[in-house]
Amino acid sequence: MTEVGQTSDSAAHPGVHRGPTAGGETQDEDPALNYVELRGVGKTFTHGRQSRQILDDVNFTVREGEFCAIVGASGCGKSSILRVIDGLLQPDTGSVRVNGRDITGPSEDIGLVFQQFNLLPWKTVQQNIMFGLDSLKLPKAVKRERCQHWMSVVGLVEWSGHYPHQLSGGMQQRVSLARTMAREPSLVLMDEPFGALDALTRRFLQQEVVRLWQEGKRTGILVTHDIEESLLLADRVFVMSANPGRIAATVEVPFTHPRDDALQATAEFSEMKEHIWHLLTTEISKTSSYVRTRSDMHAG
Repeated sequence: MTEVGQTSDSAAHPGVHRGPTAGGETQDEDPALNYVELRGVGKTFTHGRQSRQILDDVNFTVREGEFCAIVGASGCGKSSILRVIDGLLQPDTGSVRVNGRDITGPSEDIGLVFQQFNLLPWKTVQQNIMFGLDSLKLPKAVKRERCQHWMSVVGLVEWSGHYPHQLSGGMQQRVSLARTMAREPSLVLMDEPFGALDALTRRFLQQEVVRLWQEGKRTGILVTHDIEESLLLADRVFVMSANPGRIAATVEVPFTHPRDDALQATAEFSEMKEHIWHLLTTEISKTSSYVRTRSDMHAG
């Protein structure tokens, strides 16, 4: 691991970088390969007379076709980063660029999948997916074809006439995923989309996401609190600090796809998981007296 102001310990963790630029940014050798760029992004929320800085000097890049994950403690600003990239939230400082253009508002080229399914209860599966296509200036035949295609991809063709309350949580999330993917965005942002699902359904949908990425060659960013999930899905993992949120470290994930369940039993996977956990607890301990006390007890 390379620490700011320290020599590299690349033999132990060759894929972990801290800095050297502000905010933990790691730059690609060829800037033209950067599909997503955040430079010096900061955001403060104000409520009455109270203000809280959520993000400060956030810097990172995502290459075209890359799938990256952001992990961090609750409240560190992970979801705010996605909303800034999507254009739903304007940063107070810094800039956001996607595919070479500045982001100043929502774009048809960017899709966001929420943890909440956000399905319209009075519409069927097919109608919910078609609703996501309404704003696109496409012939109705093309919209119907896309809808049918993505219902097939996520295995919901036979459920096309059912309403959300007739579906399981996993099936509802598949509808949400299909609704976003049917728009064919070049960048897909996912805000803890599997957090509320049972372990079996979560693993199935994780595998589905990987398959969709390999087939569509899209660029994606996943927010998650699950370290194992980040290692199973992502090419790189951004580890966040908190209060305010910054990118504290970037971890290159060395495993090739597909990453099956057997990978989780390997020493290499366990080592990567433990190291990211160490990075997270180190950052949390800087602002949490409880974590500092627990860490001191463990060290003693």
